[in-house]
Amino acid sequence: MLRQTWVPAIFAALASVGPQLEPGTGFSPAVIGFCAVGLAALAVQAYWPYLGVAAMIAGNLLAHSWGGAATPYLVGMGLALERLAALRSRRTVWLTGCAVAAVYLGAVATGITVDGSGGDLVWAGMMLAIGDAARSRREVLTATQERAERAEQTRELEASKAVAEERLRIARDVHDSIGHHLSVIAVHSAVAEQLFHTDTDEAQRALSNVRKASVTILDELTGLVNALRGAGERSETDPPIGVEGISGLAASFGAAGMRVRTRIAGIPQPLPLASSQAAYRIVQESLTNATKHSRQSAVDLSLRYGPNGMVVRVSNPFDPELDSGHVAASRTALGGRNGIIGMVERAHNAGGALTAQEIDGNFVVTAVLPYSRAERV
Repeated sequence: MLRQTWVPAIFAALASVGPQLEPGTGFSPAVIGFCAVGLAALAVQAYWPYLGVAAMIAGNLLAHSWGGAATPYLVGMGLALERLAALRSRRTVWLTGCAVAAVYLGAVATGITVDGSGGDLVWAGMMLAIGDAARSRREVLTATQERAERAEQTRELEASKAVAEERLRIARDVHDSIGHHLSVIAVHSAVAEQLFHTDTDEAQRALSNVRKASVTILDELTGLVNALRGAGERSETDPPIGVEGISGLAASFGAAGMRVRTRIAGIPQPLPLASSQAAYRIVQESLTNATKHSRQSAVDLSLRYGPNGMVVRVSNPFDPELDSGHVAASRTALGGRNGIIGMVERAHNAGGALTAQEIDGNFVVTAVLPYSRAERV
């Protein structure tokens, strides 16, 4: 908007002092009329840039024929060309430069102007170059700003994704850990209820296990809240979440009345943290599901160390009358239960794989977890 004001003002000022700038020239009705046309063309150049260029070139050439001052038109032509180059593409700049050169060469050939034509062309080329440079700089700044905005959007998306993934991880941990202990509480509560009047000692032991499981749940929730607050690491007294904690996990289910037959085959190998934690959570979820979906209390747990990874296998008798949808869902997409989905994702995140299916009346969960990320299954 400011440019639309000061460019016509410069032209008007130069035109008003034209005779002083170029002695021997003067004002005539034709000169004054064309000055008005040129002033109007520059005023609307923001909308029709070619109009201003054409008016200034015509005025410059006609000034030589009518005896008027050519300087105002020459300056106006330069400003108009610079503006056009700043608004249009480089191809347009080249075409405009060629057109201006052709007009001046034609004027020289017809004798309209001779003196100063070379200087006029140099001036026109210089102003086109200045306008093109301004446009290029503006495009670079715009591109830089767009890249910065895209980078900011990418960072925000990555941050949102990280938050969502962390929430999902916390939800899985809550489901695996708290769900396990609640299952233990449910089993021991049922035992205490049945034996309360017939076997007081056994009922008291069951209630003691309920209390221990409740305290463990509170500890887990406290650790979860501390983790969310960034209050610190896990306590050294907390049970290990990894392969080394599976024996204690099996013992806790054994205390609830489940017979867990554990078998370890092969030479134990160190596992990366992701695989070790995945093994623990998969066993925890599988044993918890066994308490929910089977009336029988025997579970076979196998940990086999192979050449490229560890194979975790949990098998328990399946009672179709207790939960007929459990196996059907696992057959289709391993997605009928959130617990199974969580186990599949844990194995996948560790670079392994997991299957859950019914085999000869048993519900079998098999997970293959690699010793390193380079040995993805």
